Amino acid sequence: MERLNKQKSIDKAQFDQVGSLVIFITDSTTQEDSTRKAVLEARKKTPFEGLAISSDSEIKNCVKYHFGEDSVIPDTIKDLPKALVKILQRNVTRFKTE
Repeated sequence: MERLNKQKSIDKAQFDQVGSLVIFITDSTTQEDSTRKAVLEARKKTPFEGLAISSDSEIKNCVKYHFGEDSVIPDTIKDLPKALVKILQRNVTRFKTE
């Protein structure tokens, strides 16, 4: 019985994370690999998206470097809702609906 309860707890913890999505909003212009490595580690645990709100090409390039070429980077705060919808649509298929 103890073993079953422990397994049930492990299963529940795994399913709790199935619906997680981390959206990291940044304006960082760092090129340090430690940031990129941290993103890769985080993605092993949950969907993890990087996002910036900027029209500055240096910021856009850095965000794409750290988070991937498909990063969503709206030019203005006014465009943020559309960006969030795009991120959610891209990630919703990762979530279980059972």
